[in-house]
Amino acid sequence: MKTTTSLAVPLAVGLALTAAAVAPASAATAPRTYQGSAAPAEVVLGNKDNYRTVAVRSGDMIRVELKGSRSAGSVWAWDFPASSDFAVLRPAGVGQSGNGDAWGDFRALDKGTAEINSTEQCYPEAGWLCPAVIIPWKVTIVVQ
Repeated sequence: MKTTTSLAVPLAVGLALTAAAVAPASAATAPRTYQGSAAPAEVVLGNKDNYRTVAVRSGDMIRVELKGSRSAGSVWAWDFPASSDFAVLRPAGVGQSGNGDAWGDFRALDKGTAEINSTEQCYPEAGWLCPAVIIPWKVTIVVQ
């Protein structure tokens, strides 16, 4: 029994080393090359990105996901995000949900600077009151 065990361990180690030597290189270690420029990127922005400046490349997509909130008797809801300059940052779709969330997709076109703006405000349910407050949200996008 001892002889079998002592031969099995070196045999298993040898097989493992042989398999590693003949295995093809993994995709993680293979170098990546791109023809022309890199693929367009997607930038996702949310509530916490208020008043940020973000640099992107022409062709990149910017997705805005603003989260509203609900409290007893009211919903704090976002308006549709909007671009300040369609020649620089073109809207590709916007939407809202009943829970106060709003979203928007924008394509970076030409070099320049544009803002994406939205506002959040309170909408009361019947018999409730809301403060007369409008909360602005703005991100500056620099297309390079």
